[in-house]
Amino acid sequence: MPEELYWFWFCSIPGLTWKTQRVLLHYFGSPKQIFDAPVPEFDPFFRTGLSWITNVKTARDPAFLEKKKREAEALQVQFVSCMHPLFPSKLKELPDCPHGLFYKGSLPDNSLPCFGIVGSRACTSYGKQTASVLSEMLSLAGFGVVSGMAAGVDSAAGRGAISSGGKSWAVMGCGADVCYPAGNRPLYESLIGSGGIISEYPCHTRPARHLFPPRNRLISGLSDTVIIVEARKKSGSLITADYALDQGREVLVVPGRCDDPVSQGCNQLIAQGAEIIPDLESFQRKILERTEKNGRKDTPIMPSSAAVMLPAKGSHEERVLSVLESMPRTAQEISLACSLPIRDTSAALTSLVLSGLAGEVGRGAFIRVLHSQDVSVRSTRT
Repeated sequence: MPEELYWFWFCSIPGLTWKTQRVLLHYFGSPKQIFDAPVPEFDPFFRTGLSWITNVKTARDPAFLEKKKREAEALQVQFVSCMHPLFPSKLKELPDCPHGLFYKGSLPDNSLPCFGIVGSRACTSYGKQTASVLSEMLSLAGFGVVSGMAAGVDSAAGRGAISSGGKSWAVMGCGADVCYPAGNRPLYESLIGSGGIISEYPCHTRPARHLFPPRNRLISGLSDTVIIVEARKKSGSLITADYALDQGREVLVVPGRCDDPVSQGCNQLIAQGAEIIPDLESFQRKILERTEKNGRKDTPIMPSSAAVMLPAKGSHEERVLSVLESMPRTAQEISLACSLPIRDTSAALTSLVLSGLAGEVGRGAFIRVLHSQDVSVRSTRT
């Protein structure tokens, strides 16, 4: 039997964590030796009462392997072991490199630089918008986007990359055949065609709280830089940031309001010295420098899908737009800032929302929607 098939069998055994897999490999030497070992060699594990060893014993049956092969084929799930040349080279650098990956679609090309974008599930409209625009900018510049397909920021990042014709991958805290959350089915299918769905867990593994923190190391591991967009004090995004720092990856943070719970984790990272993304123009310059450093001639631009007609000069809409910010402001605050009666301000806001230049978040609070007109495309080439 090919060595890769033994690895597939080994990684398909349910109930094993990376650590228990490591214990077995250290004791026996390889998946083949585990599969072929005489039963008495497992006695030390049974004597310690380790429950997962029963799964290994049950799986040491050719019928189990055949069943798993048929399931993967039916689900169109592919597998690659850590020993295979197609295995992502960035993950091989990790001390806790997964022993194998199950995936749908494709794996990131080893030569493709990638950015990870993660953040709060219960994010604000501003958080979703920012994640989408950043991922669109990265895709247009030729970078891959890696995320977790969770509701909120992660989903917005995946959609933003796909909408710009870019490559995006989602690393799951469940089997690659399981769409989670279920409402993300359209995104799940789109990712398969525009990148891939990746998991170290075998087919049919249901999402569980304890499976998500380990998968976060793979999001950062597959990325050269990790961007945090809105994170609470205790969140999976901060776990991803910790993994990224341990792995020597760059971490960028989108700052938030000091009184907003959904941004407290981001602001905490900034206080600890993380680099911020102060505005889109600065971020654009950063990725332009990155493309030039990599010897590529693409000029990153703002998403063309965001190009809209600006309001006429001197109009109420222009005055209102000039005081709108990325942080929400009420109509009353905007009225005072632009010195317009509240009635005219409300009418202008309605017009700006309908034209896509402003967005309403919460009850009666408005933000400026970022578009290509907000950033001047600059090239530092000589």
